[in-house]
Amino acid sequence: VVFVIDCNDEQRIQLARKELIDLSKKLGRSSTIPIVIAANKQDLSHSLRKEELIKKLSLTKIQSNEWKIFEMSAHTGGGVMEMFSYLSEIIHNHQ
Repeated sequence: VVFVIDCNDEQRIQLARKELIDLSKKLGRSSTIPIVIAANKQDLSHSLRKEELIKKLSLTKIQSNEWKIFEMSAHTGGGVMEMFSYLSEIIHNHQ
């Protein structure tokens, strides 16, 4: 699962947190489906950073699924290839 978050929109972070927790519950406790979080808009100066997102999204509460955050910018392309390389690797390893 790839979950894209606009890190420049703090007003919707709580909604994103709720959706992520609901998603992990729907996937189930024994799920091997990883959650990749694309922390978008890192090119903007007021964007939330990785450490802030972990806290604000309560990611430590998601224990049923492996999760990983990639700081990225769709505008500049920064971090995008790293995320897709990781996705390619985990898909290959789960086959």
